[in-house]
Amino acid sequence: MHGAGERVPSSVGLDDRGPQDVIPERNETTADRAHEVEALPDWTDSAVLVYGARKSGTTMLANLHDGGDELLFFPSEIKLKQFAKRPWPDASAAADFFYSQSRQLGGQFPNFDSRRYAERVERVKAQGISSLRDLLRHDVYAVYRSATVRPETPRMWGMKEVGGDTEKILQLFRTLFADGRIVMIVRDPGMVTRSVLLDRRRKGIRLGAREILFQVRSPMDVLYAQTQLLDDPAIHFTTYEWLTGGFLQHEMKAICRYLGIAHTPVLEQTTIFGEPVVTRTASQQVSGVFRNRPRRNDGLSPRERLLVFLFSGWLRFRRLLARRRLMPYADIVRRIETRRTAGC
Repeated sequence: MHGAGERVPSSVGLDDRGPQDVIPERNETTADRAHEVEALPDWTDSAVLVYGARKSGTTMLANLHDGGDELLFFPSEIKLKQFAKRPWPDASAAADFFYSQSRQLGGQFPNFDSRRYAERVERVKAQGISSLRDLLRHDVYAVYRSATVRPETPRMWGMKEVGGDTEKILQLFRTLFADGRIVMIVRDPGMVTRSVLLDRRRKGIRLGAREILFQVRSPMDVLYAQTQLLDDPAIHFTTYEWLTGGFLQHEMKAICRYLGIAHTPVLEQTTIFGEPVVTRTASQQVSGVFRNRPRRNDGLSPRERLLVFLFSGWLRFRRLLARRRLMPYADIVRRIETRRTAGC
């Protein structure tokens, strides 16, 4: 990928086909282009999913994967969980529903031509594409063609998802992309809850008791679902604590080996389309990856501490009765370490 702020040379510019663009130029009318289904390069069929609980480091991990020449990472959430929990609409409504969930449309991203992307979206809609898989492939290709700084030789692309029904999300992803790869990031659920509460406070939002209950339960549910997948050798696991605790290079090299791409120093810096950025959901407004070692209650109000304590104990007791006990987080991390030792 070309450096931050550098324009793509004419060989891969906005109005020229690049080495990964498989359609030769030909004379055609605007109407012809709008209704013709565009052929896609093979790399759009090779997807990577980064998944974890909200505030577990998924955005940071997505931004770390940006900047290289082999992987294009979708800069916003695609909302797989919305597609996984409801029936897919019929052909006439499929594209409109798909783009109604988009956070890319109307978003502002560095080194990205939003106007060009919106035009390509309209072309995709006009082509009558109805399958979710094809819409995803066309959408990521539209993102690629609209980026002014982008991978020169992409081999795959990545997306992130947070929360929701873990089992349904992974089942949908594997149905769409049978050979797709999954990177799981785990984090102490108590720290996830703390990060969400502090984030809401910074935004001037005071959560009620029921909302705090949800923020306690959700990361516990996701982590439990992740532990059920620890024996799946096709999934790569990492932890938030390793990425922010001085093992960033080691972890990024391990992920690159799993994906089959080259590790480069740029993959140790958070970027969007090659531009260094502060991760939008980070709890500290600093560029790159910071070391973060607070305690679960640090920064919480007495009310928040009490409610989190009560809800955590109640939920763990209910899990025990339902035989869905969540093992201690330190034990989960040790199991991930054991997987590494075994070569998974």
